[in-house]
Amino acid sequence: MDAVPSGINVDEIKAQMLKTPEVMEIYHIHIWAMGTTKNAMTAHLILVNGLSEEKIAEIKKHLKHELEHLNIQHATLETESNME
Repeated sequence: MDAVPSGINVDEIKAQMLKTPEVMEIYHIHIWAMGTTKNAMTAHLILVNGLSEEKIAEIKKHLKHELEHLNIQHATLETESNME
């Protein structure tokens, strides 16, 4: 079974992403090494309702930038709305 690369703290990554006001929940987080110096991540995000496609793209860009500071160089972020 693959493990999260050393030096990566999943709880810290999740906490940083949840600081974005439009992000309500994060699940199905998977992080792996792409090589000796690069890490990748996939995650599902539940966002607040009513966001435009442009706003969702802006949120993803912001989160990917934040993830780079946490040693995640490639991120795939799937989004969905909070459907109550």
